Amino acid sequence: MTALPFCIISVCMDGSRPPPDTLYERDFAAWSAEQGRLMRTGAYDRVDWENVIEEIEALGRGERSALRSAIALVLEHKLKFDHGLNDRPKGGWRCTIRVQQRHARKTLKENPSLRPVLAEMIAEEYADSREAALDSFELHEEARLSHYRAAIPADCPYTEADVLG
Repeated sequence: MTALPFCIISVCMDGSRPPPDTLYERDFAAWSAEQGRLMRTGAYDRVDWENVIEEIEALGRGERSALRSAIALVLEHKLKFDHGLNDRPKGGWRCTIRVQQRHARKTLKENPSLRPVLAEMIAEEYADSREAALDSFELHEEARLSHYRAAIPADCPYTEADVLG
């Protein structure tokens, strides 16, 4: 006779996970549609409020993350464009800068509440963007790496206008 797994807090004694027991866990798309239907029909007492709230908060974090990502790419490619000694990749860097500037502007247009934290995000992303630019120079122009380390400023030289284009 095979013993049934005994589950405590979402991990079974045999190490496996029990099957998802809520629609939210089994089928997010179906859960979302169901929550919308419940709210539209006024069945508020049946809405899965805990997960609805969590998902709404995640949407806000996603917009913030999208802006942060665009800023990081603009900064990295501006550093490479402004300080790179090799002219051949500059066209690609310029293109990336422009695409990500448009993305950042659209994100801010759709989420104006993020504008007050733009300068802070730029400052926070600069060190990692500088490091990414130096990593790229190390990979493609290792002989010039000491020049790039000295030439690229430790503190962010770019304004909000520079980042947004």
